[in-house]
Amino acid sequence: MNMFSYGYDFKELGSKDISVGIGVKYARSALFPGIDGDDPNSAVANSISFDAGIIGRLPLGFRIGAVFRNMGPAVYYNIDKAAKDPIPFFGCLAVGYSKEIFRNDLRILKINTEYSLEKEMVYKEQYKNPSPFWKAMFKSNSDDSGKQELSEIVPHL
Repeated sequence: MNMFSYGYDFKELGSKDISVGIGVKYARSALFPGIDGDDPNSAVANSISFDAGIIGRLPLGFRIGAVFRNMGPAVYYNIDKAAKDPIPFFGCLAVGYSKEIFRNDLRILKINTEYSLEKEMVYKEQYKNPSPFWKAMFKSNSDDSGKQELSEIVPHL
């Protein structure tokens, strides 16, 4: 997988407390690579996806952020171009804390912690192509009951 990313702070605009970033990823999956790229029996897929996030710094060392990962088109293997599968598209909200303890201008301890909630947002109806990520983010959150949707959120500490 190849990745290019770019981040930007709004310091020039007068806010040192907000940062945004984007990332671009190219992935190549070879389930069965074959001898060369033109082998009709090979199972190779290529895809490109994007990540975008924002983070805000709060008082007392707290931070809050949000990110969308793997925004991109459905992927298919060259042996069956009609069988498209969505790449896993995720939304994540996080709260973090960071504290440094100094003694005589020497950092003796740094504490970092983060709590995040993550949800995969993929929507594909049977026998149809998967929905693009901008539709899946809404459709995947309305296809089940509210209790079921909440159970699909994965917490991380």
